[in-house]
Amino acid sequence: MQIQDFIELSAADYGQKIGGKKGNVSLASNEGRNMIKRSINESITFDERLQVAKSLIDDYIHRWTQGGNDNIKALVEHAFQTDKAGNISVTRILGLRRLAIKDEQWLKAMEAIADSISITGSKTYLRLYQRNNKDVMEQISLDIANG
Repeated sequence: MQIQDFIELSAADYGQKIGGKKGNVSLASNEGRNMIKRSINESITFDERLQVAKSLIDDYIHRWTQGGNDNIKALVEHAFQTDKAGNISVTRILGLRRLAIKDEQWLKAMEAIADSISITGSKTYLRLYQRNNKDVMEQISLDIANG
């Protein structure tokens, strides 16, 4: 039985329907000796609206600090830095959206970030664990090349 089928079957036992196949899940055996973890990693990219968001944020910071403190601008610049391959850190950009700033222009910039997000693919990872004799869950290596 597939993991998603098992989750849906468990939900049906309680009259519930769990939507979507996204999400991480851990399933343990009845005795708790074995466990499987499913992780789903989505590939996220940003379109041109990210530059619009950056411009709105720059304007907001300039207005907020009135040109006085460049340290705050450096924090936002850090979020928009690219790596050697020219990629922007999804984690840092999405971290800006978690900031509880209630300014209208900031919220508009966060909306532009949200609108710029595209899911370009996903990968599912399965990890198997087994409880060792010290009662600690250890990951079972499935690396066939080193087996």
